Amino acid sequence: MSITIRKIDLILISILVLFFSENVFAQTTGKIAGKVTDIKTGVPLPGTNILVENTNLGAAADQSGDFYIINLSPGIYTVKAQMIGYESVIVKNIRVSVNRTAYVNIIMTQTVLKGQEVIVEAEKVTIKKDQTSTIKNVSSDKMEILPIESMTDVVSMQAGVVDGHFRGGRLTEVSYLIDGIQVDESFSGEGRSVDIEPETIEDLEVITGTFNAEYGKAMSGIVNAVTKEGRSKFHGSFSGAFGNYFTPHNDIFIGLKEGELNRNQDYKFHLSGPILKDDITFFLNYRYQNNKNHLNGIRRFVVTDYSDFSADDSTSWYSEYNGDSAYVAMNRSKNRSIMGKFTAKLFKNLKVSLLYTLNNDEWHSYDHAFKYNPDGMAFSLRKSEMYAFNINHMLSSSLFYELKVSLLDNDYGWYLYKNPLDSNYIHDAYFTNAGCGFYTGGQQKGHVKRVMEDINTKFDITWQLNKKHSLKSGFLYTQHTLDNQYYEIRNKYSGMEEEGVWEWDIIDGKKKRKYLYYEPLLMPDSSIYSDIYTV
Repeated sequence: MSITIRKIDLILISILVLFFSENVFAQTTGKIAGKVTDIKTGVPLPGTNILVENTNLGAAADQSGDFYIINLSPGIYTVKAQMIGYESVIVKNIRVSVNRTAYVNIIMTQTVLKGQEVIVEAEKVTIKKDQTSTIKNVSSDKMEILPIESMTDVVSMQAGVVDGHFRGGRLTEVSYLIDGIQVDESFSGEGRSVDIEPETIEDLEVITGTFNAEYGKAMSGIVNAVTKEGRSKFHGSFSGAFGNYFTPHNDIFIGLKEGELNRNQDYKFHLSGPILKDDITFFLNYRYQNNKNHLNGIRRFVVTDYSDFSADDSTSWYSEYNGDSAYVAMNRSKNRSIMGKFTAKLFKNLKVSLLYTLNNDEWHSYDHAFKYNPDGMAFSLRKSEMYAFNINHMLSSSLFYELKVSLLDNDYGWYLYKNPLDSNYIHDAYFTNAGCGFYTGGQQKGHVKRVMEDINTKFDITWQLNKKHSLKSGFLYTQHTLDNQYYEIRNKYSGMEEEGVWEWDIIDGKKKRKYLYYEPLLMPDSSIYSDIYTV
């Protein structure tokens, strides 16, 4: 049987208008706000110049001494305050998180002559006064000290999240974003199509409570990851890790060797820095994992071995054993992850970036029935690529827009051989397991091929009306294309007399049963349908 499912041109257009809020941001930036006062009198100091070092961004305090600086990428910043008649004040280590406001209150001291700069450290905000929902921001420096290996590990450590479920909701009720671009898995709706490494994340926002209409698809939670950008100085790292398993239960976990220290392997490489001073930067990250893991099988049978245990008299049972009795890893996996990001500041207030990600995964899911015939078990593979182009244009100190265009390709397969008509497929008669026992030959012959393509265009414009209120509007266009194919590989001679014809053969001095008539065939489609959705 063959089932082909095609869903083409799923178009979603969402318009977000007139959001007045104290917390309206782009999905990839944050804000610094605060107040400037005199140390003796507490009087506000209007006109104080506030500059963010190593950027073109800044502000002047208003009549109340208040200031705000918007459209800041997540990271750690240094702010300098200057005013005639006062000592300059430098505030270091201000942490800006995505969709958050970092508050900085600056106190300045009068001086007659030019004095030294006053340097202070920004205080960690323990209570966020503007927070109206359950939000957790995890910065890159925090992730460096956490015992994690993936973005999923970080999310799972947050309150209210258990195995990907947010506050008891379904997996399909969570939406995932990378640099503000939705990357939800469009076939099942569970999880995400793109995985990025923790080393590539500058700030991770996890929302487990209420959220505004900008996240209209989600019902239980939001995970928004903002990736790192290259800096003005070169930075690189390389690491390799090796591991094995040790257990006294060798009868259960068979085939584990104490000296096999490289059974699990993990390599990481990272390089970032400038291409053209501070105007063009790059960030590259690569990770390769090759894990045999802890579950082994024994190759006692090969796929062409035949067994017959149907007789009531055990003396009439027949079975062929032609395996080499080697241990075979049965839940092994190989994973390759690449992320590259190029950022260019073309003009003073215009920044563009190009993001590319690649996930190439291959894995075997343990099946106990194939413990002694591991070569007959199918495996899974996935290749996911994302291309994203982003424009961030600061029109004024209180107005900017972002335009994001992305393409996501996600290919999934589950089969023994990529070609469903491969000549290595064998007769179904070998595929026996004596009821609920182990398979003593044969192959899994399901064949799944799934291709998904998502095209997104997102535009946001944000206007900071005053210190506390913003106005935001925008639109989102999404197109999903899905082609899912499932086949069962059958014998061309199925149902014919020739199907059961066999003869004895001698291979390596051993007598084997050989079936003469077999040719892999894909059965005609039993159901085909195409749906076009426009919302």
